[in-house]
Amino acid sequence: MEDIVLDRKGVIYAVTVVHLSSPSGIKAPYAYGYVNIPANKIRILAPFTGASPNSFHAGMEVELVLDTIRTDSKGQHIIGYKFKPLS
Repeated sequence: MEDIVLDRKGVIYAVTVVHLSSPSGIKAPYAYGYVNIPANKIRILAPFTGASPNSFHAGMEVELVLDTIRTDSKGQHIIGYKFKPLS
């Protein structure tokens, strides 16, 4: 294994919309799926943000962002990576 710097731009390979809140506290509805990162020749599973969950589709160009995944029971924001539509 080796560390690499991932390119921030990708293309959605597949997407699904979840209509039930997760036990970990992610509120429904939310979208996630696989994103191809052509520059690195890899595919990543990630949540999506920045648009209606139903607006994401295969072939859509997206970019990596840091965003709140959920808020814990103490009100602390849990930060992680997501992909949003490329503007």
